[in-house]
Order: sequence, then structure tokens, then C-alpha cells
Amino acid sequence: MSTCITKELSNALNSLTENNEWGNSSQPIDKMLQPKDWRMVEIKKFRKRLKEQEKKGDREAIKSINEFFNTHNINDKIARAVLLRICGVDVRTICKIVKLSVSAYTSHVTPLLRNHKSIFTDSSLKNTAYVLWHCNLDVLLEKGELSFE
Repeated sequence: MSTCITKELSNALNSLTENNEWGNSSQPIDKMLQPKDWRMVEIKKFRKRLKEQEKKGDREAIKSINEFFNTHNINDKIARAVLLRICGVDVRTICKIVKLSVSAYTSHVTPLLRNHKSIFTDSSLKNTAYVLWHCNLDVLLEKGELSFE
């Protein structure tokens, strides 16, 4: 994220502070500045860079998750979906990652997890990738109260 903060953005924010335009206002910055104001232009550029960084981070996390599955020979889409759901990933994201239709998820995964609650509250893809790589699979399945035997 530090690469998203440029010298121009810092100057824009400093300018708002120095001129007391930021102040104690509860108004959003978008309403305080004109769209063509150089400071607003820099803020919009920052927002765009931030969104691009988030997308890049998600792509890298998905790649890491898939590498985990391949490394551990977890080739079955349903098993992959169950593990991701245990980690708290939402259904649409799971379907995207494992290339599974929502109807297939509903038919095969939902019955396995009917009374299951995710063991993690932060389901960001980066955290999911970390958990998969650093958690013992047996422990993960045990906490999820599942067994594939």
C-alpha cells in the first residue's frame, strides 16, 4: 500500500491541513473539493491505485490457494470448496476459485456443512491463503468437524 501513496498525494493532503480546509468537517472530501481541484484529482488517483493493489493482492492470494491445493494433491473441487468454506470464504468466491457452479456447490457442499460455522471470522483471501499454508490440514478438518474418510 505504501506504493500507492505518492509525493503528490502527500502534498495534496498537507495542503488541505495547512489551509485548514480539512478542519473538523464531517463532510466527505468529495463534497469539500471541486472535481477538477488538483487535490481531488490526486485523491481519485490514489483510490484507483488502491483498488488496483487490492485486485492484485486477491489474484496473488488465489494463486497461492491453488498452489496449496496442488501441492497437497487436493484435486477434488468439492474438497477444495469445503476447505475454503471452513476458512470462511463466501460461496461466490469459492465457486470462482475452484471453478464450481453455484448449483453444484449447493448440491454437494451445502449438505456437508449444514450445521457448520466457519472457524475464522476474517475471510479475506490473503488470510485464507495464509491459514491453508500454515495450518495442519488434520487440525483444520477437526476444527471444522469434518472427515473425508
